[in-house]
Amino acid sequence: MERWAARRGDRANPASRLDKLFTDPAHALRERVLWRLLYDTAARAEELLSLDVEDLDLEFRRARVVSKGGAIEYVHWATATGTPYCERLKRLKGAVFPSRTSPSIASIIAVMPGRGVMTRSVV
Repeated sequence: MERWAARRGDRANPASRLDKLFTDPAHALRERVLWRLLYDTAARAEELLSLDVEDLDLEFRRARVVSKGGAIEYVHWATATGTPYCERLKRLKGAVFPSRTSPSIASIIAVMPGRGVMTRSVV
């Protein structure tokens, strides 16, 4: 299937830029996984940052989140998103993204200033 050419004024990030961000070793693995999850799931940052290991279903690549209205929902991710982090998660208990080292919303926005789906999903 042929991809559509970007329209003038299109604010979406090109796939090559996203791939570079998700694989750049200059950023810690947990941040890259968080950014990829934000992109893949379109979940709010608060939903993902509050995940516990027990909320993850690694076999079916999904996580149980509490939505803004308080309902329990599932978000699904692509295979490439969880793979690097899954082995570490199997050995952990508690928070997937511990608060003492979790990136702030401001740092997520700073990586992708005013651009694309990632910024819209955290704003």
